[in-house]
Amino acid sequence: MSGRYKLDKQIGRGAFGEVYSGHEVDTNKPVAVKLERVDAKYPQLAYEARVYRALRGVTGIARVHYSGREGDYNVLVIDRLGDDMETVREGERDGRMSTASVLKLARSCLRILQEFHSRGFVHRDLKPDNLMRDRHGEGVHLIDFGLSKFMLGKDGRYIAESRGKSLTGTPRYASTANHRGYEQGRRDDLESLGFVLVYLLTGSLPWQNEDDYNEILASKQKYLCSGMLVQDMHKFFRKYFEYVSTLNFQDEPDYSYLRRLTR
Repeated sequence: MSGRYKLDKQIGRGAFGEVYSGHEVDTNKPVAVKLERVDAKYPQLAYEARVYRALRGVTGIARVHYSGREGDYNVLVIDRLGDDMETVREGERDGRMSTASVLKLARSCLRILQEFHSRGFVHRDLKPDNLMRDRHGEGVHLIDFGLSKFMLGKDGRYIAESRGKSLTGTPRYASTANHRGYEQGRRDDLESLGFVLVYLLTGSLPWQNEDDYNEILASKQKYLCSGMLVQDMHKFFRKYFEYVSTLNFQDEPDYSYLRRLTR
């Protein structure tokens, strides 16, 4: 960072490393700084920086101000954002967001994912912690691209579906196909987003206390097939999961249709 940015305080920690709030020394502009040791077993930060740059200009994606190596650390400096959706949910009465708030969030997330997917990427780890409000508490941003994957082949076409994959991402929100070892695509991001939206609305998911991946999958299939997951909710949720269940791996989702369901 060569003295251009100063760290203020630690605001997060994960398997990848640490996150700090900071500011640009000359302008006092607030930033977020991700640090990862260069000897990390599974380094992700350099790849994540490349993804951010490939997504430059996409609505709801933070800007990269700097990436590189500083001493023993890989560094990524991006826009500082506001609270993540897990923190927002915890601040609501009974730990549940209103239907109106969740539907508004759904519209925003679908717009972001449509453009994100159009650049050839899938996120593969959608969860409340990776959806952030801006610092003014209005717009939403998608973050954390260490597990994202570029899905277009050299010919510009979507890659073929494959099997035998390990579960990638967060089991609580993982798609059922992800559990079953299938390559993740756009449909899987959408299914994960659906689980996130239900969680924010209700404050819980039926399988969230399960540890065994097979039991989590069985619970997801049970609640999805029976309709119990979205029982007594706004019709958007039922129609959303019904539509996502029809998608094949290479299908391009109708994001506009899903956004219309929220109104």
